Amino acid sequence: MRATKKTTQLGNHARLLRKLTELPGTPAVIVGCHPIKSGENLVPRGGGAFLAEVEGNLTCKKLSDEIIELHWSGKYRGASFDPVLFELAVITSERVKDAKGRLIPSVMVRLTDNATLDGIEEQTANDEDQVLLLLDVTPGMSQAKIAESLDWMTAHGPHKSKVNRALANLLKHKLAEKDRHGKYRLTERGKKDASKLCRAP
Repeated sequence: MRATKKTTQLGNHARLLRKLTELPGTPAVIVGCHPIKSGENLVPRGGGAFLAEVEGNLTCKKLSDEIIELHWSGKYRGASFDPVLFELAVITSERVKDAKGRLIPSVMVRLTDNATLDGIEEQTANDEDQVLLLLDVTPGMSQAKIAESLDWMTAHGPHKSKVNRALANLLKHKLAEKDRHGKYRLTERGKKDASKLCRAP
C-alpha cells in the first residue's frame, strides 16, 4: 500500500511539473532525480509513474574522477544519440581570490572524447603504480608525505586528493591496507604486484 501511494505521488508530481511547460515562452523543465541506491539502473528512484509523465530521462554517469558520460536511460522521446563525454576541468582566475590573495579553484565542464578518457585512465593507472612502488620501499607514509615524495604538489600544498584517489583503488583491490594509526602499507598481494612492476622492462 505504501509503495502504491508513493508511486501515485510521483506521478502527480510529474504532472504538476509538466504544467510549468505551459508558462509563457514554453520553457523546458529539467528535474534533478536520484537513481536507485546501487546506481546501476539510472532511472529515477521509484520512478515508473514519474517516467511515464516526462519526455525523457537524461543520465549523467561518472566514468572517472574527471569524465562524465551524458546519455539516456529508460525513456527518451526523440532520436537516440551516442553517449556524450564531458571533462571536469579545475580552473582558476586572477579575478577570483580569497582574502589572502590565493586563487580560488572552480570546476568547468568541457566536451571531450574517448581518446581523452583513455589517456586519463592510463595516467590513473600510472599514478597507482607510483604509490604502490613507494609504499613497497617506505610503508607507513601519510597521504601528505606520499604526495611530497612523488612531487604531487599544488599551489596550496601536497596534492592529497590525488593520493587519496590512488590509495582508494589500491585498497579496493586489496593491494594496500590502512592500520589503526591511519598509516598505509602494502598487503602481500600488493607486494607481489610491486615486485612485478620492478621486474617489468
